[in-house]
Amino acid sequence: MFFEKIDYEKNKDVEYLSTIIQEKLKKHDINSFMLGIKTLEEDSFLKKELHPALIETIKQKIKADYKTIEYDVQIIIDITRDVVSFEIMPAFVYGKYCKLSRNIAQTTHYCYECRGKGCKTCEYTGKKTKESVQEIIAKDIEPLFEAQENKFHGAGREDVDVLMLGNGREFIIELLEPKKRNISKEDLKKLEEKINKENQEKISVKDLEITTKNNIAKIKQESKQKIYGAVVVCEKDYELSLLDNYKETFVIKQKTPTRVKKRRVDKIRERKCMIKDYKKIDDKRFFVKILADAGLYIKEFISGDEERSTPNLSEIVKKPCSCESLDVLEII
Repeated sequence: MFFEKIDYEKNKDVEYLSTIIQEKLKKHDINSFMLGIKTLEEDSFLKKELHPALIETIKQKIKADYKTIEYDVQIIIDITRDVVSFEIMPAFVYGKYCKLSRNIAQTTHYCYECRGKGCKTCEYTGKKTKESVQEIIAKDIEPLFEAQENKFHGAGREDVDVLMLGNGREFIIELLEPKKRNISKEDLKKLEEKINKENQEKISVKDLEITTKNNIAKIKQESKQKIYGAVVVCEKDYELSLLDNYKETFVIKQKTPTRVKKRRVDKIRERKCMIKDYKKIDDKRFFVKILADAGLYIKEFISGDEERSTPNLSEIVKKPCSCESLDVLEII
C-alpha cells in the first residue's frame, strides 16, 4: 500500500484528485479499480456528486473499469486526513509443477532456530532447505510481473525427499503488489520454457495461466487420489505374494504420524488404499505401486509407525519395512 498527500483546499476537486490518481498509477497495469471516500460526517455531496464524477473521470484517465469486487487497485480518498491510499491487489498465476529432485521443498522453509535470520544450524542461509519449488518459480515470475513478493498455494504437498512426477501438482502463485499484470499467453509460455530450461534436474512447470483468487480455495479443497511408487527396504524372507490379498480397495486407520504429531491434531483418520502392483528388486528390497486417498501418509503405511497405521505393509509381508524412496507417480 502507498499514499499520496492531497491539498486540503482541493480535497473535493474532481480534476485535481483524478490527476493525482492517474499520476500515481501510471507505472501500473490497471484494468479495474474500486474507489471509496472516507469522511467523519454524512455528506450527500460526496456520495451523490463527487464519488460518481470521480469514477467517470478516473475511468477515462487510466482506461480502466470501475468494480466493487475483483478489482486491481483499491483507491481510498480520506477526507479526514487529506490523503489518498492505493492498495494494489495481487495477481494470480495457475500452473502445474513436477519436482525432480529429492533435495527441494515445495515452499520456503525457514530455520526453526533463527526464524530466517541465519545461524550455524542453517549454515547462515536462514532456511531449512537451500531451494524450493516456490523460490525457483518466483525467481523468474516476479520480475515478469514486477512484483514485490509472492505467496505459494499448492494443491497439497509432498515431502522434501519425495518426487512429484506424472502430470504434475496444481499450484497458484500469488504475486504481491505487481506493476505488470497484462501478461499474454505467449509471455507465460516463454516463462515456462525459461524455468524448464534453467532447472532441468530440479523442477518443470506447465499450463501457466492467469487466474483469480477464488481458485485458490478450489484447488486446495479438491480431494484427489494419488498413485505412489515406493522402494521398500525389508528384512529377508518377506512374503511379497501376500500383497495379492490387497489388490482391491481396503481401509487404513491411521493415527497422526509421530513425525508430524507436534503440528497436526492427534486423531485417527480413515483412508482408502489399494496395491496396484509390486516387484521384487532383491532379497531386501521391493517396489510397490499404491493407489491411495488424499491425506494418507504413505511412509507410515509402509512402516506401521509403531502400529499407528493399521493395516500396514510391514504387517502384511510379515517383516519390518521402511521406505527407501517415494514418488508421487500421478494425481488422479
